Amino acid sequence: MFNVKKLLPFIFVLIFTSALLATVSSTDNKETWACNGSSTTFTYSDLPAFGSADFDVYLRDDVNGTQTTLTETTHYSIAATNNSWLGGSGTLTTVSAYAEDYTLVLNRNLDLTQTYDGKNKTTRGIETIFDQLILILQGHEEKLGRALLVPVSDSSSLDMTIPNSVDRAGGFLVFKDSSEPNIAGEAPEYTDFFLSIADDVNEAEMKATLNLEPGVDVQAWDAQLDDIAALALTNSNFIVGDGVNWVAESGETARTSMGAAGLTGNETIAGIKTFSSIPLLPASDPTTDNQATRKSYVDTAVEAGSSDAELTAIAGLTSAADKIINFTGEGTAELLDLSTFATLTGEQTLTNKTLTSPVLNTGVSGTAVLDEDDMDSDSATQLTTQQSQKAYIATQIATRELVQGISNLDSEGNVMLKSHAYLAVVDGYVSAIAETMDDDEYLKGYIHSTNNPAGAGTMLQEVESSDVVTAKSIYFAVPAGWYFEVTCDDTVVIYWQSYGTDSKPVDNN
Repeated sequence: MFNVKKLLPFIFVLIFTSALLATVSSTDNKETWACNGSSTTFTYSDLPAFGSADFDVYLRDDVNGTQTTLTETTHYSIAATNNSWLGGSGTLTTVSAYAEDYTLVLNRNLDLTQTYDGKNKTTRGIETIFDQLILILQGHEEKLGRALLVPVSDSSSLDMTIPNSVDRAGGFLVFKDSSEPNIAGEAPEYTDFFLSIADDVNEAEMKATLNLEPGVDVQAWDAQLDDIAALALTNSNFIVGDGVNWVAESGETARTSMGAAGLTGNETIAGIKTFSSIPLLPASDPTTDNQATRKSYVDTAVEAGSSDAELTAIAGLTSAADKIINFTGEGTAELLDLSTFATLTGEQTLTNKTLTSPVLNTGVSGTAVLDEDDMDSDSATQLTTQQSQKAYIATQIATRELVQGISNLDSEGNVMLKSHAYLAVVDGYVSAIAETMDDDEYLKGYIHSTNNPAGAGTMLQEVESSDVVTAKSIYFAVPAGWYFEVTCDDTVVIYWQSYGTDSKPVDNN
């Protein structure tokens, strides 16, 4: 006899479980996100589970459709909100950011195992087993949604089992008359060309792929083409339009229809016609301005003497070496001797010639160029050489014939002496020349801002007699208000030249 008392605890558990525990209200089994190249954190909801191991994560390449399975900890991590997996919400965090044209897929996929211990008759245990079963069923439902299914209205007696692996190897799947799967022949080797056509969605795309677009790749059908196709292939016939259709006409008839010129007969060609090359001309000679001149006519005219007057003048000259033609007037000419002209090379004498901005790169010579160290000629029309100018100046300095602006006199008219301190009234420079010096003697120059430059000043130059063979010289500048002094153990001549004004130095001794 059925004992109701034994069922009461189980009934109570079911009632209590249904009253207190949560239910699986969402039918979602996966969630997807479009990648953007920067985001690494993605949130999900309505996906209850029992742990991160209940999820699979895939990365899809949206360009070519390939799918990669990602590995937990290596590529991503999953955390449930408040560590409540059955709450259905959480965060997927990827190790790297994935670029655009990629999609992340989070798919729940529970293991088909039973972890509930029947001895544990707690309400939580019962709820867990119910939740697990529902989540597994939802996973199967999602997979069935991606599977090939026959309509529910098809006969239940159909055998949809595909042939075994041996029978289907190398073949391709077809459906026979009974709508059941079968294998027919070997699977074709699809070439790139075949695949380029297979992805065309309509006839227009296929024609474009095959380069068969009418009016683009091939001639579009036209009624006039039918006219041409119907014409007889008669020798020497032309296809001519008669205003309505294309017709075949013989050469003479077609020429008349097209208004073309014939090879024979007198005809008038109107308008301007341009020939790509010179046409052959009739043998008759030209008689009017618009007729071409033929070679025979030109030859005859030249032989008859009807040539240009200048040509006649040239023809009357006798050619010779080193001669050029010079026209002396209209229709008259003479020969000039090239030997009377200056050439680029060779020695020649030019008479009464003016040279504008000449450039002399090597040297000059002749009676107009004088090499006189004493310049006694004193000519206003002749030139002197650089060497003679230098020699003349050196001689003048040595003989104390001073150049303008240079003086060896002090402000009192006295000759400036060695070992004397002089005050420079204005800016100038001092040059000193020793006439003779022994090998152990020196020529020295001093300047200083106060008196006695040789004792307290700066020695600017020093020349030992062994440095040169003949006279020794020094040269130094002196600013206005400074003192200068020249010392030497032998005879020395001291010169002074001012800057700007001719103010002589003052002897300070």
